[in-house]
Formats: sequence, structure tokens, C-alpha cells
Amino acid sequence: MPKFGVEVSLVDATNLGEVENAIKTNTRIIYAEIPTNPTLKIVDLSGLASIARKHGITTIVDSTLATPCNLKPINFGINVVVHSATKYLGGHNDITAGIVCSSKEFIQNLKRNRKIFGGTLDPAAAWLLLRGLKTLALRMERHNQNGLHVAKFLEKHPKVAKVLSGLPSHPQHSLAKKQMRGYGGVVSFEIKEILKRQCGLWKV
Repeated sequence: MPKFGVEVSLVDATNLGEVENAIKTNTRIIYAEIPTNPTLKIVDLSGLASIARKHGITTIVDSTLATPCNLKPINFGINVVVHSATKYLGGHNDITAGIVCSSKEFIQNLKRNRKIFGGTLDPAAAWLLLRGLKTLALRMERHNQNGLHVAKFLEKHPKVAKVLSGLPSHPQHSLAKKQMRGYGGVVSFEIKEILKRQCGLWKV
């Protein structure tokens, strides 16, 4: 976006102090992802929204991995929520699409800009997305169950150093539990041998 005059400051959104310290006089948007992909970090949405309101800034959250079944960022004061509908929302691996959820005023403005920049979903893909949405709640319930089952298995595996998922061992589990209904089907983990290699302890 530099050619449109847009600057970006990269920060760790899980650190609200770092977020606020990065705000400049020309800052217009705070953009975050929850959970992050692939490390599954959790952002304090109420805290993020509070900082943004204090400075008159719009918040946008990518909630693709959570889906609306597991998390509703707008309930925590977030202004705009975006999803890659290509993933869970479509659910059948046969579309490329995105969704933006916000106030009527924001969406009307977005529609005007979309006419200029393009990005309009074709009717066939829109129909496929609607088909996927009909089974989203059922699919996410099973994703939540399966993801947790896999995470518990990996946590007990002797070759796994750390599991980054919806387990009590996750460093932000209490925050995730407070904000989310479930943790989805994406499970990340670290393998002990890789850590040994990084520390120079790898033996052949």
C-alpha cells in the first residue's frame, strides 16, 4: 500500500503497551488477527478496542481461524471483522472469497470503494459460500472437538516440546476462554529435536 500513501508499523498485538506506543498522529487503523496463524496467539480485544477509542482509531480484526461460531470480536468493541471465507466459512475447498462485517455506514463506504478497486465475488462462488455457511456451526463443533483431542494427544507425546492450542498449558488460555466459545481445528506444536538443533545440541 505505500503507493497509496499508507504506512505500516508492525507490533506484537498481544502486548497492548506496544500497540499504544506505536500509535502516531497519522494512525487511522489498528489491524490484528485472533488467533494468529500459525502460533495461535490471543489478542485482548476489549483492551485493543479501548486503546483505539481513546485515540479515535478504527479497529479491524481478522477472525478467520476462530469463525463467528467461536468468536464475535464486535461484541468486544471491535469496529470491523474480516474473514477469509476460503477456509472454514466455505468449508469445501472450492472457493476463494472474503467477508467484511461492520456497521451499515462502513459497509456502504466499502461498497463504493470496491467498485473502484474491484474484488467483487462472482455469483457461483457466492452460492458456494452460502452452501458452506449452512453447515458452519455443525462443522466448527466437530473441529473444536477434534482439535482439542489432537492437542491433548500431542501434549503427552514424548517428542513434542510444546503444544500451542486451546489447552490450559497455553500461556493465554484464560484470555482465550474468556473471549472464545471454542478453539477451532488448527493445532500448532514444537518438536523437541528441532529445539535441540537450534541450540546446537543435535546429534547424528
